Amino acid sequence: MSNHTNPRQREKEKLTLWIVVASNGKPYERGRQYTPEGRLIYDIMTCVYARDKEHAETQVHAWFSKYPDHSYHNFQPCPNGFLMGARTYMPGDTTASQASLQAREDQVLTARLTAEKGHSTTHQYP
Repeated sequence: MSNHTNPRQREKEKLTLWIVVASNGKPYERGRQYTPEGRLIYDIMTCVYARDKEHAETQVHAWFSKYPDHSYHNFQPCPNGFLMGARTYMPGDTTASQASLQAREDQVLTARLTAEKGHSTTHQYP
C-alpha cells in the first residue's frame, strides 16, 4: 500500500485477523512440557487486525516487550475468523476504523474492570 493513501481510504482499508503466539520454548521443543534446563514451556497469545505480517509485527511489538522470555514468535493469518470457546467469535476481517473503535472500547472496558476489581485483568501463568 502506498504511503500516499489519504486517511479516509485508510479507514476503509480491509484488515485481516492475525493470531500471534509467543513461546518460551524453542520450536524443536514443541510437545515437551519442560526445556532441557527444566523451565516449564508455555505459550501466550494475542490477536490483532493488520494489513499483513509486517503490520501485525509493528502492532504487537510493545506486547512482546512485556514477555522477554517468550522470544519465539509465530504469526498466523486467520481470514476466516477465530472461534474461542463456544460463544466468542472474532471475525476474519474488519476495516481500520472498526478496529480502532473496538480497541478503544476494549481499553475502556479493561480500565473499568481493573478499577472494579482493584487489580489488573491480565494474568500471567508460571
